[in-house]
Amino acid sequence: MVLSRTISGTAVLTNSKGFTLYWFAPDTPTTSKCTGSCATYWPPVTGPVTAGPGVTGTLGTITRPDGTIQATYDGHPLYTYVADTAPGQDKGNGLNESGGLWHAMTVSGSVVAAASSHSPAPASTPVAVAASTPAAAPPPTQTAAPAPSPSPTGGGYGY
Repeated sequence: MVLSRTISGTAVLTNSKGFTLYWFAPDTPTTSKCTGSCATYWPPVTGPVTAGPGVTGTLGTITRPDGTIQATYDGHPLYTYVADTAPGQDKGNGLNESGGLWHAMTVSGSVVAAASSHSPAPASTPVAVAASTPAAAPPPTQTAAPAPSPSPTGGGYGY
């Protein structure tokens, strides 16, 4: 069963144990792009599933490349995340792993802002940035050296 639960102030989908469900940006409504080792860290939600209270979107299924059936919500194949070790966590939200971005699946289908633990430093935090180009040299203050005088051997530089 898929349930609705408020996590970090947003109504997201969870499995029956309260673990956050995620969607993977590279997926399509008919194809999971998370296979092999990706599916080890982001286990697919096997389907079909039923909607619990507050789940208003469309539940469906796709057939994965290995032949298993995976649940979808509003066209997004659903996953859990192995680093979520307790109900109510959303440690996978906003991560860029396994070739794309991961998002907590919201009831509304909108993208949830990533938690501060997964975001870059706030703009107010000073960040040292190396200069990409050297500073321009000031204009010369000396005149050019006079041209060498001709030498008797014809080399022009006294050779």
